[in-house]
Amino acid sequence: MFAHHCTACDRRMLIFPGQILSVREHEDGLAYQLECWCGAEQTMIEPLLSEAPVERSAADRRDAARVA
Repeated sequence: MFAHHCTACDRRMLIFPGQILSVREHEDGLAYQLECWCGAEQTMIEPLLSEAPVERSAADRRDAARVA
């Protein structure tokens, strides 16, 4: 769930997973195609936070080893 400002109805609305039509890679991050509560289709670009690898905690590594 996230908030999005709709350009059609000019309102900031909560968007739920069922309103997301598609997610695709975009040169600036991820592009979400969604449907606002008013019925308008919107596109929202969410920039990637970081391209650096994430350090996993010892507990995460231990849990991953148990699953594998």
